[in-house]
Amino acid sequence: MSSLNFLRTSNAVVGRVAPTVAAAWASRRFTTPRRSPRRAWEAKIEAVAARERLRSGGSYLRWPGTGPRVVCLHGWEGRATQFGLLAAAIRTETDFDVLALDGPAHGASPGERASPVHFAQALLLADHELGPFHAVIGHSMGGGAVSMALSWGLRSARAVTIAAPSSLPGVLGRFADFVGLPEAARGHFFDQMVAFTGFEPAELDIQSMVQRLSLPGLIVHDREDREVPFEDSEAVANGWAGARLIATEGLGHRRILKDPEVHRTIADFLA
Repeated sequence: MSSLNFLRTSNAVVGRVAPTVAAAWASRRFTTPRRSPRRAWEAKIEAVAARERLRSGGSYLRWPGTGPRVVCLHGWEGRATQFGLLAAAIRTETDFDVLALDGPAHGASPGERASPVHFAQALLLADHELGPFHAVIGHSMGGGAVSMALSWGLRSARAVTIAAPSSLPGVLGRFADFVGLPEAARGHFFDQMVAFTGFEPAELDIQSMVQRLSLPGLIVHDREDREVPFEDSEAVANGWAGARLIATEGLGHRRILKDPEVHRTIADFLA
């Protein structure tokens, strides 16, 4: 039996017998990112960027420029170095001052647990210290956090989301399905996430939150994304009056962040 099948079987049993125990495990697993060792390509990215910190302790990479300031935020279990290629692309013609945050409990930032709400709050702290921004860019959960933060007052003239989800309830549901959490434990799992984030899941419905936005937005998503459905970005685009949806093919959830054509599209939008 594979480790994933064993995990799902265990959750199915424990979730029926002791649903609060299974929910507690799921809540901790969902909010505790794994920190993987730095790879060789990341060292090259860090060598050409400056490592700086916010007063709150959050760490970020900076590619200094004399132009408008752009801030980027990665997804779950990602880190700032993932924006190295995009930073180079968007600075080719315009000397943007590009920042890429390490989210809470990720990369070089402190903490052990995090959530989309904590990511959005990190953006607001960065805005308080370094904003307002010309643009904010988020990948995956970072893209969801961008939409949340904008609806809560993040100051930015433009926004880009890449492979981002449309709601926290949807993300929680997909995670519960993935780990095999039975129905008896799901309600407890959602309750524990409310306690951790301070928000009811329904309050974090991004496709509703973006209806309050008026700034120009660019939404990029691959039709073959297996982690966050393409339909999530369609839903967000339908609710965000000032946004344009760009669909890619064959890039999936992660390679989309490295694609030169995606880089050019974002650079054109920012410029």
